[in-house]
Amino acid sequence: CVFQSIAGWNRVSGAGIEIQRNGAVGGGATSWGTQYVELDSDNERGGLQNQSKNSGMASSLFTLHENWTYTLSFQYRPRTTSADDNGIEAFLSDAGGALPFTQLLTTADDTGGGWRLISLSNITVSTSGNYRLAFRAIGTANEQGGFIDDVVLTGQAPEPATLALLGAG
Repeated sequence: CVFQSIAGWNRVSGAGIEIQRNGAVGGGATSWGTQYVELDSDNERGGLQNQSKNSGMASSLFTLHENWTYTLSFQYRPRTTSADDNGIEAFLSDAGGALPFTQLLTTADDTGGGWRLISLSNITVSTSGNYRLAFRAIGTANEQGGFIDDVVLTGQAPEPATLALLGAG
C-alpha cells in the first residue's frame, strides 16, 4: 500500500511512500522487521494520481547540535537488475528549507545483490537547530525502485577540551 505519511515520515513529492512486506516483491526478507519502504510508488495502490511515481519522504524534525559528529546508516537493496532503475538519494536539511532536498549525503544505485548497509560518518552541521532527513527515488519511474529500511542517525558529542597543567618550578 502507498501512504502519504507513516510514523515519523511524510511524503514531500511524488505519489507517496510505498510499504512492502517481506517476501511480497523482489526485496526478500529483512532482518530489521517485516516491512520496508519503496519510493518508486504505485499510483494505483493508494498513491496520488497525476504525480510522479518517483517519490520523496522527509522525517519529522529533530535537533542536531553544532560541533557534534553524526552517523547516518540505512539498509538498501535494489529491486531490479536494470541500470538506472533503483536509485535512492539521502539528504539532510534544516527546518527552514522549502524542500528537504538540500544537502545531498549519498546516492545508492545498484543493479544486483541483497540488502547492504550504507553508513555515512562525520556528518556535521554548522548551526544547532531543527533538521530533517529525506530520501527520494531517482531511478526510472516504473514502480520498481530501490528499497530502504532501518534508518538510524546517531550523534557523538565533542570530547571535552584537554587542559594542560603546567607546574611552576
